[in-house]
Amino acid sequence: MSRKLYERAEDRDFVTNYGTEILSSLGGTALVSVYFEGMEEADGRILLHSKDMVSAGIKKIIIRSSNTDVVVLAVSHFPALRDAGLQELWVLFGNDKHRRFIAAHTIAKALGDKKAIALRGFHAMTGCDTVSFCGTLL
Repeated sequence: MSRKLYERAEDRDFVTNYGTEILSSLGGTALVSVYFEGMEEADGRILLHSKDMVSAGIKKIIIRSSNTDVVVLAVSHFPALRDAGLQELWVLFGNDKHRRFIAAHTIAKALGDKKAIALRGFHAMTGCDTVSFCGTLL
């Protein structure tokens, strides 16, 4: 799927992994020499790709994911990405039936840099991706 998306990127800037290969419409990428196979999850790689895109001059990024970890990481890492030149960081969140755009940059701004950055630590400590139900059993 990554290769097909990359081939159809046309006039868009696009970065993705295909196995251990990095596909980038930006041309040379600083991450080509980084070995990703040891990373358990793609969540961290997504933010590395985002940082690489910002270093290439990209001002607005959309990350597509159905994982809440990615939303938290996007909000938490936005202050550093903003300082590097990123203006907007969006997450297209959800599955095929229910998708929405989440403005990670707006959430980070509302929280402030310290709280946004701390968010990843609190999230890592809980170890929970979702809260599907809160309540009591009768």
